[in-house]
Amino acid sequence: MNLLNLFQRPDINQLAKEAQNDPEIALIDVRTDDEYETEHIPGSIHLELSKANELPDLIPDLEHKIYVYCHSGMRSEQACAIFQNMGYQNVTNIGGIASWKG
Repeated sequence: MNLLNLFQRPDINQLAKEAQNDPEIALIDVRTDDEYETEHIPGSIHLELSKANELPDLIPDLEHKIYVYCHSGMRSEQACAIFQNMGYQNVTNIGGIASWKG
């Protein structure tokens, strides 16, 4: 295994496009209401980190593919941990919208 791969983050641009083109992928934005209203990736679902426990109301299937982003990748990392603890099996932190070129 290449040691650099351990520190590489997924490419939010590539994965956001993948989610936009695949209805089987839920793209979740965990930033605040104000942040989401200012800018968000089209097609994303807004679910503030503080409301992460409401994910089953939006996506009841624990095997659904979920991509999560925030501003920098920190809150989305926390959200991914919460979702995984809830039993979601296919959750990916795609990083922060600050790196998005859309």
